[in-house]
Amino acid sequence: MALKITGLLFDYWHDYKAGKLDRATFRAWMAPVRAQIEAMLERAVASDIDDLAGLCANILEHRVALWSNATPERLQSMSVLLGPESLCS
Repeated sequence: MALKITGLLFDYWHDYKAGKLDRATFRAWMAPVRAQIEAMLERAVASDIDDLAGLCANILEHRVALWSNATPERLQSMSVLLGPESLCS
């Protein structure tokens, strides 16, 4: 499930980058992806598997920062900073 959701994130990013999606559509399509990722993180926290639960709880504590980077402009900036292999480009 996690790979499928992550794949959607990158599919949407590539569609935006290729001009197939405008910014508003990208953000609208990301809303359910965000909800699914957060639900997976919450299930991991509830699992009480020590390292996994702690890591996912930490991610959820910083969810605002996590999603503030999921905009086309920020993803493009990260892609430039990290190099051509970043974001599966």
